[in-house]
Amino acid sequence: MLKNNCILLFVLLLFVSCSKKESPSAITYGYSEDVVEEYVDVVEVPFKETDGVRIIPVSINGIDMTMIFDTGASTTCISLTEAMFLLKQGLLTEDDILGKVNATVADGRITQNTIVRLKEVVIGGKIYFKDVRAVVVNSMDAPLLLGNADILDRVASFKIDNENETIHFILK
Repeated sequence: MLKNNCILLFVLLLFVSCSKKESPSAITYGYSEDVVEEYVDVVEVPFKETDGVRIIPVSINGIDMTMIFDTGASTTCISLTEAMFLLKQGLLTEDDILGKVNATVADGRITQNTIVRLKEVVIGGKIYFKDVRAVVVNSMDAPLLLGNADILDRVASFKIDNENETIHFILK
């Protein structure tokens, strides 16, 4: 009797599980910042606007600096002054010098610059980048530029909040 009841129960469960089910409804998506921030790592970094450019706090190989947040720059650039300072501190070594590169500057001139590896770049004390390739601009007073290659290309995206003077980095 118990065996027959078990078989009957099994057949009923099999029949119920095979019956036609209602197809699931289509998924709809809406934009909500709360939802986006719940599922994605978003890091806010403050900036200061000076003469129309956004300046953000960074640390290069452990030394605090500020850089221009420049989405138009193809690469990250440091001046000869910063490179020499890092060399004197032992924070940039001969092994970090990767070679030379010709670069076209905004006014159309072609200059030869040095490529270096920065062991670490930390944006706003919150976002860490290891082994960043940067161009040392052959000028003592060239601005430091946080550019696309090796920095901005490593994050999924970013959003500039001019009202609150923050940049929201969406991490990969």
